[in-house]
Amino acid sequence: ARLSDIAMVVNDDGVTIYADSGLYDLSTRNLVMEGKVTAIAQDYTITADGAEWDQSKNELMTSKGVKLESRKFNVEGSGMKADSNQKVRILKNVKATFYH
Repeated sequence: ARLSDIAMVVNDDGVTIYADSGLYDLSTRNLVMEGKVTAIAQDYTITADGAEWDQSKNELMTSKGVKLESRKFNVEGSGMKADSNQKVRILKNVKATFYH
C-alpha cells in the first residue's frame, strides 16, 4: 500500500518515525520510507534520506545519509541500523561532535 505523510509509533521504544511517503508491504508489515525520514526518541533525533522498517527485526535501517542529534553529541555518516533497544550504529564515513 502506498502511504504519504507517515507517522509511525514504535510502542516498545517510545520512538515515533515520520516520513514524507512510503510503501507498506501488507504481508511482511515492512515499510520502505522515501524522502526525509525523522525518528524522534526521548534523548535523540535521527534524520535520514529514506529508510526501511523491518517489522520482524524491529529494526530501522538505511544505506543513505543519516544524522543522529542529541544534547550531548551529533553523529553523521552513511548507512545505519537502529534496533528495538535504541542501539544505533552508523556504518560508514562517520563524523562525530561531542559537547561538554
